[in-house]
Amino acid sequence: MVLRCQTRGELETEMGGEKAFRIWAPRVYNESLQASTEPESDSEDGAEEQEEHKRIGRQPVDESAKERKGYYGYLSDKYKNEYETTAGEWNVAHTDGSSIIMNGIRKAGAGVFYGNGNERNFAYAVSGKQTSQRGELTAFLRCIENDCRKLIVRTDSKYVQLGVTQGIQKWKSRAWFHKPLKGKYIDNVDLWRKIDKVLKEREPGSIRVEWVKAHALPWHISLGQTTEKDIWANGMADVAAGLAAKELGGEGGAFKMCKNLPPL
Repeated sequence: MVLRCQTRGELETEMGGEKAFRIWAPRVYNESLQASTEPESDSEDGAEEQEEHKRIGRQPVDESAKERKGYYGYLSDKYKNEYETTAGEWNVAHTDGSSIIMNGIRKAGAGVFYGNGNERNFAYAVSGKQTSQRGELTAFLRCIENDCRKLIVRTDSKYVQLGVTQGIQKWKSRAWFHKPLKGKYIDNVDLWRKIDKVLKEREPGSIRVEWVKAHALPWHISLGQTTEKDIWANGMADVAAGLAAKELGGEGGAFKMCKNLPPL
């Protein structure tokens, strides 16, 4: 026997049927979404790209601006004589990227920071597309190119941290393609290939990449996302990246030593 509910596109139940689009369609749709695959690792880049475009418009109100200004002033004074940070036998560097709009033109920069007065502090121009992601990658690349010691690189970019620790091996197994069938390479493939080359030339295990919270405040320390010194050093790397974007943005391989940066 054919039930009337079956001829009307309804699901059979003990009560006779459920109307298709009102009842079962939303449920089936949600189940299909939950069953979908996880996004690719380099989709992190796409998410940051969206944030990049959002920043072009009106800046959101920073409700913690006053607290951050006072706290960062305190950190600048506390660590004013900090020349370099170490963690046992490891040397620690902080890297950051920046992208700003000047006179309607987007410019990106990269910063590497070790400590106040350190000759390894540099601001670098960013080649190619002027995005913060390329700024982050350029900063990491220049850092590991120019420092052959055992090195911990701390970055506030999960795109960099996850790309180095997880993404590279997967991308290489697909010949650096994000969508092989469409012939689409991963974003910023030129920089990722250079990073991979440097990492292969180094002694295995001699470079560690760690993520720290950007623009952090004391309560982020309690969450285990950063430390007080990392807040200061990450902020200084951001200063160097901003300087690079303003003074060197779009200038190819230009760079500038930044032994003495302005305080936070």
